Amino acid sequence: MMKRGSRVCAGGCCGVSSKGSAMCCNSPTRLSIRLLPRPDKRYKRWRCMRMQHEPDRTSTGPTGGAGGAADYRGAIVVLLAWLGGMAVYRDAGLSRARGVWRGSTLPPRWLVLLAVVVPVVLLWLTLRTLVGREGGVALLLLLVGFKAFETQNLRDWRVLLTLGFFLAAMPLLFDQSPLAASWLVLTLLALTWAMALLAGTPPVGSGRTAVVSLLLALPLMLVLFVAMPRLPGPLWSMPDSRHTASTGLADSMEPGSISQLIPRHDPVFSVVFNEPAPPRRALYWRVMTFDDFDGQRWSNLHAIQQERVSLSGGQVWHYSLTTRPEEGRLPALDYPLPGSADTALAQGGTLRQLIKNDDLRRYRLASASGASVYARLSAQEQAFYRRLPAGNPQARQLAESLWQRSPDDRAWVQAALEHFRLEGFRYTLTPPRLAENSIDQFLFLTRQGFCEHYAGALTFLARAA
Repeated sequence: MMKRGSRVCAGGCCGVSSKGSAMCCNSPTRLSIRLLPRPDKRYKRWRCMRMQHEPDRTSTGPTGGAGGAADYRGAIVVLLAWLGGMAVYRDAGLSRARGVWRGSTLPPRWLVLLAVVVPVVLLWLTLRTLVGREGGVALLLLLVGFKAFETQNLRDWRVLLTLGFFLAAMPLLFDQSPLAASWLVLTLLALTWAMALLAGTPPVGSGRTAVVSLLLALPLMLVLFVAMPRLPGPLWSMPDSRHTASTGLADSMEPGSISQLIPRHDPVFSVVFNEPAPPRRALYWRVMTFDDFDGQRWSNLHAIQQERVSLSGGQVWHYSLTTRPEEGRLPALDYPLPGSADTALAQGGTLRQLIKNDDLRRYRLASASGASVYARLSAQEQAFYRRLPAGNPQARQLAESLWQRSPDDRAWVQAALEHFRLEGFRYTLTPPRLAENSIDQFLFLTRQGFCEHYAGALTFLARAA
């Protein structure tokens, strides 16, 4: 029998006896008895709860004592499973989660260092940078992910968990779709659940605690959304690598050189029709054309300044266009008609200012929508428009095959468009990059791209037919 208020220290588990004595493990071999004053009844319940949930500050393995992170393996596994949900941690995160649950030892430090250095080197060789949106985010993901392979105490797990909240917003720099928002909500729920478990919340009620915590933060989020000043555009909307660009006009295009096209929502022009607006399928605005292809890049040589064309049929639309011309280029509804004295038709059915003026102005224009366009080209002009560099043999064979099955030019165009519709082509703003023979790669390998991929491929096929 022990006296009331005594403490027993031996290799057992911590707790508080019904008489107010405290039992604590300091050593598995030493046994000591110390007399303590009897605690006040008001603190008995608080002290019992504190000692029950107080985590070990140094050990994280299942063998680190009853108060160690063995009690919090569920939280750590939730965190690592979230990391495993990202493609970059696909196997590593889930493997570490299994190791924590089973109580496996940490991998050697040299192996962890090697596992960090090799991906960082590969990242540098791929992007040629470790800063900016792409390089910086990728580097952060690698470092935080592999930090889990050297984490040994509860404090480090909490730091890793806090970094998880920061990294959860990184996908929004690349995609703001509903699917990305759903992933963000699930991520915040999982991280908050893991934080509740690490704080000592019983596993049965930890999920409810996580949901309530997120709901309590929702009003603050709404207040900040309304009150915080916003920039005209997101900081990441500007291209930060040579493989990224934003929508707009350029003096050339190189299909396959851009792996991510960022949409811009700046207003370009406004238009008011004198009569009811034409149907949506007729709202094709022609701004510029490219006539020369060197095997990779389309550009404009301006070899033919103005084409001689005649129109047949179609409905004429009269409208007022307000815009700020860029390099004298005016957007016009296809096919533009000669109109005001300060504009003129140029190559490819485009409209140009006679006197360049970048001020905001209103133009009164007319266009024949749906008209048949007949261009009167000389033999020299026809030879110019059919020039092609060497390469892309598969595309040449496809053009010839379509031509043999088509009785005339119009039927060939319909057959080419039908090929794009039936052969699994997909429109995307994040296409894979293309190398040599880019037309062949697009038509027969990737089959993914945006407007310049399809325009370039169809023009190449038409010239090769």
